[in-house]
Formats: sequence, structure tokens, C-alpha cells
Amino acid sequence: MRLSVEQYAEALTELSQKADVRQVLANFHAFLKRRGEEGRLPAILQAIQAKEEEQGNTMTLTVFTRHDASGETKSNIQKKAESLFPGKKITLEYKKDESVIGGFRLQGKENAYDATIANTLKNISQSLKS
Repeated sequence: MRLSVEQYAEALTELSQKADVRQVLANFHAFLKRRGEEGRLPAILQAIQAKEEEQGNTMTLTVFTRHDASGETKSNIQKKAESLFPGKKITLEYKKDESVIGGFRLQGKENAYDATIANTLKNISQSLKS
């Protein structure tokens, strides 16, 4: 019987609460490998992350920048994200986007924050037109 991604996610979450997380993950990975389902691990982890976000504890945002962000820049973006979404545990994933001239753009499932130069120029242009 093949279990669904959601069933695996629920089992992994429950096991992780009762034992050493590293050991549980190592055993779980070995279990999936024996069953030939190792390729499903990313989907299982995404299902766990989605469930945590659904419960309102965490939020994963993708940060789009033109170049790799330095440590100081990442720290500043983290602080900005935390101020935008107080009370949430924020996880940032960085991606390069050649369309970003400067600044950064945060994108979540339902939320977006645009601090790019292009957006700033667009806002200035609109305010001058009115």
C-alpha cells in the first residue's frame, strides 16, 4: 500500500515530536529509500511546511534580488520581513531575478512586498501624474 504525501507528512511530524528529530529523519529517509520512494521526500517536507504555515506559526517568503545578498543585507531583509509580519517565524528563500534592478521583492503565498527600484520609480511617476 502506497501512502500519500500528506500521510507521510503527518507521520513524520508526529514522530519528530516524540523522539530525536535527527534520528527520526535519518530513519525516515532510510525507510523511504527502502520503499523506492526517496524522491517523494521534498514533497513531504513541503507538506509539513505548508501545514505549519496554515497553523499560523511560520511564514516562508521568497526574496528576489538581482545578485546574491550579503550577510548584512540578508539580516536587514529578515528584520524588514519580521516587522511586516509580527508574531510569525519567518523563513526566507533567496532567488535571483534579472528583472530586479536594485532592492528586493518579497513574495509569499498570499503576500507580497516590493522594495525594488523599479517599483519606487513607478510610484514616483504615478504621484507626479496625479
